[in-house]
Amino acid sequence: RALTLGGIALFGGTVKASAAQFEMDEFWNNIDVKSFPQYPGYITLNSGLQVREDRVGLSATPVAAYGDIINVRWRAWTVHQGRSLGTWQKCTFILSPPADDLSPSGILNEMQDSDSLEQVIPAWHEGLRGLRAGGVRRLLVPPLPKLSYPYVPLDSDSDRKLTKMGMTPIYPLSVGRQSLLQGVGPVPADPKGFAFLESVIVGNAFTIKLADRSVLWEVERLTDSGARAPWFISRGSEDSIEGIYQLRSRNSSGADGGASWWTLTLPPQGEGD
Repeated sequence: RALTLGGIALFGGTVKASAAQFEMDEFWNNIDVKSFPQYPGYITLNSGLQVREDRVGLSATPVAAYGDIINVRWRAWTVHQGRSLGTWQKCTFILSPPADDLSPSGILNEMQDSDSLEQVIPAWHEGLRGLRAGGVRRLLVPPLPKLSYPYVPLDSDSDRKLTKMGMTPIYPLSVGRQSLLQGVGPVPADPKGFAFLESVIVGNAFTIKLADRSVLWEVERLTDSGARAPWFISRGSEDSIEGIYQLRSRNSSGADGGASWWTLTLPPQGEGD
C-alpha cells in the first residue's frame, strides 16, 4: 500500500501513475503547433486546429453556438496515404466549450461527464462554432490530446513492443497512444475505414510522425430535422471564419512544405455527394 500525506501518495502505484501523467503532459505541452505543415487556404487556430470554410449556410438560420444540439454529416481522410475512411455518416451532438483542463485525462473525463447526445473529439467543438445549416467546413486535426481522440497508457509489455518492423519508438512510451474505444467519436462505420484509421493512430502510434497521424474532416451542418439545407458558395463577412475566430490571415501557399499534395485528389470544395 502507498503511504499518503494529505492525500498525496509518497510511494507505490499512485506515484507511478502521477509520474507517467506528468511526463505525458510535459511532452504535449512542449509541442509547437506551428511546426505542423500549414495547409494553404486554411486558418490555423492557437490550438493547432486548421479550419477552412468551403460553403456558407443559410443566412436565415442561426449560427452554431455552445450549448446547441446540432446535426451534421461528415466524411474523413487520413493524412497518411491520403486514404478515405468511408462515405458520408451522420452525427448529432451538443456543441460544448473547451475544457479548462487540457490534459489527456482531463479532456476525456470532461467529455464523458457531459450530457451530449454523441461524444465527439474536441476539434469539432472548436472548429464548428458559428456554422449555419448548409455550411461546410474542413477541419485538419493533428493528433493532439486537446483536439483529437484521447490517449490511454500502454497497459502491458507486449503493448510496448508494437512498433513497425521492430523499429525503436520515435516518441516516449509514457505518452501512451490514442484509442478509438473510449466512447469518443466520430469513428468510421465502414470496417475498412475503421481498420485503417486504427492502424495509423494505434498500431503505428510510435512509428508514424505526428503530422502524418492527422485526420482531415469534412463536416456539413444539417437542419434541426436532419435534412440537408441550401447553401451559398460566396462568403459574407458575417459568416467568415476570419471574423468568427478573430484572425485575419490564412496559411500561405508555401507554408505546408509540400505536405498537402495529396489533397489535390479530394472531392471539390463543398461537393454535395
